[in-house]
Amino acid sequence: MLAVPKMTATITNADFAEAAGIHFSMASRLRNGERKPGLSTVINTAKAYTLTGDEVLDWLLAIDRGASASGEWLCNHVFGRTAAAA
Repeated sequence: MLAVPKMTATITNADFAEAAGIHFSMASRLRNGERKPGLSTVINTAKAYTLTGDEVLDWLLAIDRGASASGEWLCNHVFGRTAAAA
């Protein structure tokens, strides 16, 4: 039987920064809607959090609407998830 990882608190800026391959301060700016992510950040995030194609497309559309919309999308779809305990 496979062990199910315990779930902990929601994803932190540090968790996201490490998974996306970006600096902590950039993770904070993205989450707060102050900056838009680059393509490599989107790809790394999609891989790290196993985003579906529909989720990636939805995020890209949010990015196109602006940094604020992208930050809101991140808060709702990535930071709102729970992180598996190590």
